[in-house]
Amino acid sequence: MKVLIFTEGGGKSGFGHVTRCLALYRAFASAGARPELVLDGDDAAAGLLRGARCRSLSWRGPRGLAAIGAGDIAVVDSYKAPLDFYRQVAARARLLVSLDDCKLQCYPAGLVVNGAVAAARLRYPRAAGVEYLLGARYTPLRPEFSTCPRRAQPAKLRRVLITFGGSDTGGLADRLGEFLRKNTDFRIETLRVGRRLGAAAVKRAMLRADACVTACGQTTYELAAC
Repeated sequence: MKVLIFTEGGGKSGFGHVTRCLALYRAFASAGARPELVLDGDDAAAGLLRGARCRSLSWRGPRGLAAIGAGDIAVVDSYKAPLDFYRQVAARARLLVSLDDCKLQCYPAGLVVNGAVAAARLRYPRAAGVEYLLGARYTPLRPEFSTCPRRAQPAKLRRVLITFGGSDTGGLADRLGEFLRKNTDFRIETLRVGRRLGAAAVKRAMLRADACVTACGQTTYELAAC
């Protein structure tokens, strides 16, 4: 069974879509499927997918549709793809899986997966042929985050991690870290997710911390796992 996973990301828009699609890629591969990632992104995003079967392609149009066979599963994880693209994928593929965060579209027939904590409150429309998988139990996490030790809350905060994902173009994490080093006794570590850091290194940094200051996004769910 072939699975095409269409995703997007980079240094300006972030790596959350890329990392969760990599998690799906590994899960499909472990189940015996033949997954392939189709990435519209920059070199930094492609670097996160090193070792996976991946092609770089501006896929939101005829070139992406041409890659889909009638027996394929197609996963689409995008803030940019128009509704018509989803409809054409649903018409071509064996199954369309749409990853969503905020009820962005009225998706066509297939699976709609939203792993956000409050996803069930979004009141998705009922539609023929659409099945919804909603809530944090459906959040795709990289395998490294599936086995994290259970930790007790520390009596006193000593180590603080600061990370705003991979699209911290303004250097906010470093600026906040510098401020806290000057004005508190905390041991501060800043982390730029996706910049030559694999999941194992990110996990180690999270496990070292007593608390974390972060933006919303995929990093939040990896932190929750730790």
